[in-house]
Amino acid sequence: MKNIVNEHTSKLPLLVLVCIFALSLFSPVYVCAYGNDDRDDHNSGGGVGGAFWGSQRLAYPWEEDSDPYFGATDHQLDYVGGMGYGISRDGHVAGGFGVGFSEHSDGEDGLSGGFGGVISGRRIIDWPINVLWLIYAGVGGVSDPRSTNKALQDGVFAVMGETTLEASLPMLFFHPTIYVGYQAIASVGRGDIGEVFLSYAPTIGFRLLWGSQ
Repeated sequence: MKNIVNEHTSKLPLLVLVCIFALSLFSPVYVCAYGNDDRDDHNSGGGVGGAFWGSQRLAYPWEEDSDPYFGATDHQLDYVGGMGYGISRDGHVAGGFGVGFSEHSDGEDGLSGGFGGVISGRRIIDWPINVLWLIYAGVGGVSDPRSTNKALQDGVFAVMGETTLEASLPMLFFHPTIYVGYQAIASVGRGDIGEVFLSYAPTIGFRLLWGSQ
């Protein structure tokens, strides 16, 4: 099975991006059409906002001693950002985020960029911990002054998508959160999508959120 996955690795990030953007567009439509408040008082709505830190990995922590099932590029980007979202009483999530990232480097200017976009998803469990499945879809740009590609040196328009599974521990109005996900970033507008720049990798991270879930 792993050989089959590896043969099609190059198609995986683009598939992730297509699915994430499709879901991010579909989710608000679904909420408007089918969302309702016919839930008990315990499963209340709310909203949170805060900051997050994350990084790309070559493999998930539990895969480090074996061949990774999912493909990954070797950029291993670190990123930091801010976010906020609301949760309806029936568990639908909608919000927005902004994020900047940079490549691991020894003090040299390397790959960097930023994105802003929308968050959508679903709360799966709300007690005793909050578990959410979220999708992040954004637009922005990337550049790398060390690249031999002139277009990437100057900077290119790009899109990003990430899907995550997140678990938070409610502590009054403070919600420390850990997450694992899969992220894809692709250049657009110059050549085929992903021709100038393409990044895809598992992600892990930590969020500090305030509000009510």
